[in-house]
Amino acid sequence: FSWRSSFVTMSVEANGVEILAEIKSEKVETPVGELEVKLSVPAGKPAAVALMIHGVVDKDEIRWEWGAFVEKLRERKVACICPNLHSCDRTFPRLDAGPEDALEAL
Repeated sequence: FSWRSSFVTMSVEANGVEILAEIKSEKVETPVGELEVKLSVPAGKPAAVALMIHGVVDKDEIRWEWGAFVEKLRERKVACICPNLHSCDRTFPRLDAGPEDALEAL
């Protein structure tokens, strides 16, 4: 799995589902309902925060697809927030729904 932006290039050979399975889920109350979230926080003060948004398909491989990057980002002092948008009726990705509720929850 590789990811590239104008800032950084990363390649990992890890399974995001397995990595995030080891991180306890938190329930976060949002204006549109309760949302399951996994947090990966580096030791000390984070230098940045990454909000990891998953794809539309309701499978573990998709909900936790960015988990493969949390360890590498933690080494770089980046805190990662991995919300499960499928865990709340109003943020559940649907083709007939707009992004308003998900944006409000995030």
